[in-house]
Amino acid sequence: MIIKKLFFSSLALVAMMFAGTSCSSEEVAPVTGESAVTLSVTLPDGIQSRAFGDGHTAQKLTMLVLDQNNQALPVFDGGANVLNTEINLTKQVNLRLAAGKTYKVVCWAAAEGAPYTFNTTDFTVSAEYEGVKTSDEALDAFYAVQDITVQGNTTETIKLYRPFAQLNIGTDDLAAAKAAGFDAKTVKVTVPTYKSLNLVTGAVEAGDPVAVPFGEGALPTGETFPKAGYEYLSMNYLLMSADKQLVDLEFTVKAADGSTRTLPVSAVPVQRNYRTNIYGSLLTNSVNINVEIVPAFEERDYEMDDVARVVAALSAGKSVKLDQDLNPGKTMVIDLKDGASVTLDLNGHTIANTTDLWNEETGHWSLISVRGNGTLTIKGGTLKAKENDCFALDVFDKTANLIIEDGKYVGNLHAVYVYFGNLKVKGGEFSIQQLADGKDPYRFTLNCYDSSYKSGIATVEVSGGKFFKFNPGDNLAEGKGTNFLAPGYKAEAEGDYYKVVSIPAVTTQADFEKAVKIEGASVVVGKNLTVTLPQDIANGVTIIGMEGATIDNTIFKHWDTANDNCIYNKENLTFKNLNIKENNVNYAGLVRCNNVTYDKCTIEGKMFLNGEGFVFDRCKFVQTVSDYNIWTYGGNPVTFNDCVFECAGKSVLVYNEGGVTPVVNKFNNCKFVASQKVAGKAAIEIDQTSANFEVEINGCTATGFDNGSVSGNPLWNNKSGIVAKHTLVVKVDGVTQTLKNK
Repeated sequence: MIIKKLFFSSLALVAMMFAGTSCSSEEVAPVTGESAVTLSVTLPDGIQSRAFGDGHTAQKLTMLVLDQNNQALPVFDGGANVLNTEINLTKQVNLRLAAGKTYKVVCWAAAEGAPYTFNTTDFTVSAEYEGVKTSDEALDAFYAVQDITVQGNTTETIKLYRPFAQLNIGTDDLAAAKAAGFDAKTVKVTVPTYKSLNLVTGAVEAGDPVAVPFGEGALPTGETFPKAGYEYLSMNYLLMSADKQLVDLEFTVKAADGSTRTLPVSAVPVQRNYRTNIYGSLLTNSVNINVEIVPAFEERDYEMDDVARVVAALSAGKSVKLDQDLNPGKTMVIDLKDGASVTLDLNGHTIANTTDLWNEETGHWSLISVRGNGTLTIKGGTLKAKENDCFALDVFDKTANLIIEDGKYVGNLHAVYVYFGNLKVKGGEFSIQQLADGKDPYRFTLNCYDSSYKSGIATVEVSGGKFFKFNPGDNLAEGKGTNFLAPGYKAEAEGDYYKVVSIPAVTTQADFEKAVKIEGASVVVGKNLTVTLPQDIANGVTIIGMEGATIDNTIFKHWDTANDNCIYNKENLTFKNLNIKENNVNYAGLVRCNNVTYDKCTIEGKMFLNGEGFVFDRCKFVQTVSDYNIWTYGGNPVTFNDCVFECAGKSVLVYNEGGVTPVVNKFNNCKFVASQKVAGKAAIEIDQTSANFEVEINGCTATGFDNGSVSGNPLWNNKSGIVAKHTLVVKVDGVTQTLKNK
């Protein structure tokens, strides 16, 4: 069952209306049309509080908006493809963009006169270092590349971050060296760096970085070295790749009297958006040198940037292992491409929001939203949504897949919501803070969009995990008795939790027969094992098949013959994920068996029904000879939901030798496919000669069939025409059909 439309305030859910097991609100749907979009471009939080790296030198902003072909669009004032403007730490840009489309925003911010050239055609920034000095703050610059999907009028925050490593060299002996006659005044550094960066791909030029001589610059004053007790000799911004590299460098310190001291340092680690600190008593003791690399230039920068980088890396098909907690300011939309399969290893860390993320207008409902075409696996930590705000996770596209291996997931109303796509839960702990109203307030802990679930484009499969007051095998999420469990698994009560465990599979016919003779048993048929049903199967048995598991019913014969060996008078049987082989003999099979369900089974041959209450959910019927897939015969009622029938020209026969009470047959969203035509035969043939029938057909299609001999259409046919002493009512998509005499 879907929570169809949720209205959140900063404090609470405003409106949730339930009636029994259904929800009456409007369904969430994507927004279409042109929308007003405000892009708020900002340097990382907290940089204003520093001197080195305070961002104030990066005054000039260049911005592009690219379509899906990476073509710059004329969306700025005057129809320009490129925006050049002042940023001054933050800048808002107002645009009109088509809703429902995804754009790529590219930004570059640098100082006026900085040695960088931004080629807006190929999106490459080039650096010219000739004449550049050490410790020049004007070399600081920032960039961003961010995908935005427009879902109505919205404001998108574009966080810029540095493409540089920061190299800091510090010493604790300036005073001691001066007292000894070496009064340090300037420093020059020769260190490898790259000279170009593609802002869209994030790639630097091919090959190794090239040694660049940064000229003499004065020792920085008024700056605080990152390690307590040390003073700056120099600071340099280095254009580096996203991966750590080891470089050899050399720096020379020059004193007031012109004397110099040169010190080489080997195998120094440098990495984009990381800070490398070289420190020691460098002027008086060059033997003891410390080198460390630490995340980011400032911790708050790194925290905010890391959210964007995690999203970008996963969306680009790269797995991520966290090294710190994250506090996203908006939904982390993972837009997978080209069937990518990636892993987000939380590594013992937590993703949790302290501000509201829920935004119904943009379709952002969760901490993490999985979209696109690929698979995201999450493990190893905690996702906890702010109370009375959003879900922990959602899956948003038909081709998107989410696998949860372990961890802890806390949401509001839903821990995980599947709008479109597929969810597999293999482990983890799941709970919700904000509860549903009325009966069973935990019933939506795992949930799907109603229509997507019914059509099979939103699925949930649970094979592990613990769920607080929510039974994944029997809940109300998609109607009474919703079962999200994978074949071969069951949910066991464990205090306030339901724990999902595997059911041991039988591996022999003898073990199978022993197991199905226990009333109410759940029996798993092992992989690729073929078994036959014994006549003394117990009531209430559920039989679940692993891959390739088959039940061979071809031994069953006519129940009125001397060879009669059918199964009689059984109740409440369920067959799930099985191949079921039937012979093509009339009146064979289960006789006077009531409440029988087939779920995701493949049924080969001709099946006969006899008993009260047969349901076929998402089954496939296969008939290769010129015969029917099934006689509904003595089954009443019989319901087919989302089934596929493959045959050689005739599929279903609705027939019985006699009966006063109408026999009800329902076909919902079924597909009938014939490999050849049989003259005058439709997919569903109805013979009312000896019985009363009510047949409902909703959302069904018939392909490859002949037109019915009486009805004149390929979907259904009253094959014997109207027989006055018996009634026949046929409804197709809610419309009662006009019946004809043959």
